[in-house]
Parts: sequence; C-alpha cells; structure tokens
Amino acid sequence: MQNLGDLPVASRAAPPQVAWMAGIAAEIRARFARAVGLNLLEHDAEAMFAVAPAAGADFVRIKVYVGAMVTPFGMESGQAFAAIRARNACDAGDVAIFADVHDRTGALIASGGSAEDVEHAVRLDGADGFVLAGKSYDETLALIGVARKRAGAAPILAGGGVKAKNFAEVARVADGVIVSSSLKDSDDAFGRLAPAKVEAFMDEVKRARSQTGFGAAAKEDV
Repeated sequence: MQNLGDLPVASRAAPPQVAWMAGIAAEIRARFARAVGLNLLEHDAEAMFAVAPAAGADFVRIKVYVGAMVTPFGMESGQAFAAIRARNACDAGDVAIFADVHDRTGALIASGGSAEDVEHAVRLDGADGFVLAGKSYDETLALIGVARKRAGAAPILAGGGVKAKNFAEVARVADGVIVSSSLKDSDDAFGRLAPAKVEAFMDEVKRARSQTGFGAAAKEDV
C-alpha cells in the first residue's frame, strides 16, 4: 500500500498521513491473509517504521536506500541508516526492508553502479530484499539480472512494467511482483482498479504458477 495521491511529495510524511496510513494498513491487515507492505511517498523510513509494526505490516519499501538522487521533488539521500535505526527503535526486527536501491523517477548523483549498490544494500546496509524497477520494462529485467548476481538469497520483486502478457517472463526471474498501472481503468497508477483487468491478470498468474511453480511458499504473494 502506498499513498500515491499525496502529491507533490515532501521529504517527510505529515502527521495526518502517518495516522491515516496506520489506520488503513491495520484494516487491510485484519482482512487480508497475505503479506502486507507499506511505502510512504517516498523515502521517510522513520514514518514507515512508525506505522508498520503498529499496523502489523510485514515489510516496508524504501525507494532510495543507498547513494543519492535528484527526484522530481528534490534531492534524496540513501535511507539505510535511518531505516535500520528506526527499526531497532521500534523493536520491529520482524518487519523486512525491501529496497528499490534507486528510484526510477530520479537521476543518480552518487552511485557505484547498480551492481555495487545492490551489494552494498545487502552487505553493508541490511536490506532484506529488493523491489527493482527501471524506466522501462526491459530495464527492469536488466536490473533484476544484475541484482541476481549480487543479492545472494535476498528476494527480488519486479516493481514496474508488469502486465498479464509479460507475467510469465517475469515469473522466471523474479520472486514476486508489485503491479498497479496495468490493472487500472486509466492504464496508469492514478486510476481505479478495473475488475476485468484484475481477473485477466490473476488468470495469467494462476496459469504461470501451474507451469513454473511461481507462487509456492514464500513466493506466493503478488
């Protein structure tokens, strides 16, 4: 769950955003028997860890975890230290950190490259997994390929460009997906969910699972 409607984005979440997200997350947790993840636009790790353990969320997604970037809303620096400090302060060791490493909407200003930054995110900065999304679908697949060589056993979710027609391809390389735009009536992130698109997507997921095993055990959450 992500507060996509709160635009333009500030570097820190406001108290009403934290309160509303906590309430919504707790309601989803009570009704939904799968993993629940949280992102507060975009990079406020402390706010995410204020919400996640209180609401029973399983993971947070932090979009700029290492290095530094210029985003459409200003400069953002890596949130690894803030995230680990906040998780420790909240005694929330069971809440996983999924890192984008780099936000696809921004431009890098400090980076050792994707491969090195993925390795640093796991080895030095304590990331538990990754959500990887390039500026295009092909770039997303390329990033996943790079991360596979450096991320060890950390799970990798494809975070952009996933549709029913390419799900089977993604399922061969990723442990899960985050999907939004292709399920909306507007074909972008800001529309409403279209039931027919959701049904078609899940039909393809079920078909791919039956053929590849994608979705078994820890990989079952889409």
